[in-house]
Amino acid sequence: IPVGPIVQVVDDRGKKQVLHDQHPEIAWEGPLAILTSKFSASASEIVAGALQDHERALIIGDTTTHGKGTVQEVFHMQNRISLNWFQSPQSLTPPVASKITIKQFFLPKGSSTQVKGVASDIVLPSINDLLPIAESDLNNPIQWEQIEAINWYNNWEKIEVSSPYEAGLIEYLDEQTRTRQKNMEELLYLSADIDLRSQAIEETLVSLNLNKRISKKITEQGQQKELEARYNKLKAKPYPQEAILLAIREEQEAHSKNLIEGFKRAEADEASLTTEAGSESDDRSVIDSAQSEHGDTDTDDESDNYDIYLRESARIMRDWVLWENGRSNVTARLSALSEYE
Repeated sequence: IPVGPIVQVVDDRGKKQVLHDQHPEIAWEGPLAILTSKFSASASEIVAGALQDHERALIIGDTTTHGKGTVQEVFHMQNRISLNWFQSPQSLTPPVASKITIKQFFLPKGSSTQVKGVASDIVLPSINDLLPIAESDLNNPIQWEQIEAINWYNNWEKIEVSSPYEAGLIEYLDEQTRTRQKNMEELLYLSADIDLRSQAIEETLVSLNLNKRISKKITEQGQQKELEARYNKLKAKPYPQEAILLAIREEQEAHSKNLIEGFKRAEADEASLTTEAGSESDDRSVIDSAQSEHGDTDTDDESDNYDIYLRESARIMRDWVLWENGRSNVTARLSALSEYE
């Protein structure tokens, strides 16, 4: 965004502080989506909620985020006794502290992120919505509140910046993803996986008959193996990926690289003073150690990165880009991408 409010913070006395983006530069002017889940909490909810209130970003994910919209401070108690406890714990009480809620977050339009979180513009199927993992599932959570909205306005069309709140766009994108959820194998697998997991979550009766228990276990193992086979087949065709950094990230990466190179040189110089001249193997070991310490190695991460939610979000973004570019030649463009559908 160019400028504008990001978050309102209200303390226990009702005093309000509004934090603004005061830098008019815009890092990215094109379509913008934020992928969230029930585990998105606190600061990430402020980012998602602010960009949603500004009508700048499309929120994709679980029905809502976690709903953690408060600030806590730890107050240490019994400091004198607590200090002595470490020396003689048998005769004194242990250290005690209280965590007190002192402030609450509110988005630019006045809604608290507490309990309600940030609702997705486009909801994707998720097992998270069936699990008791949100702020609202805790005992005695502080309830949601609404305060006065901040008066501001960004004319995205005038400054030629993309907004998902263009008339009819969110409805169109939601229709497209729902159609894929009924037809695309990848999303059909996701639905089947959620159904199987939800059965275990919602099960309230367990048979005491051994034969029935064994039969049920065999059936569940067969269903799980079938899902694993479907998943392995799907992840054999991943999307091609390319890392693209914004200018500010490139500057940060360059700065970090310079620091790491400085660490390497300093450690290599120190090693050269403590080893015999010409001992290249020792210098090499120091450099290798520095690379290992700072995570700078040539080995790629071979971990499983087949993310169905990220893939479907990419398709939603593709639909948005095609919408912005007009309906002409849409069929040809989609057919060119069909290999990765």
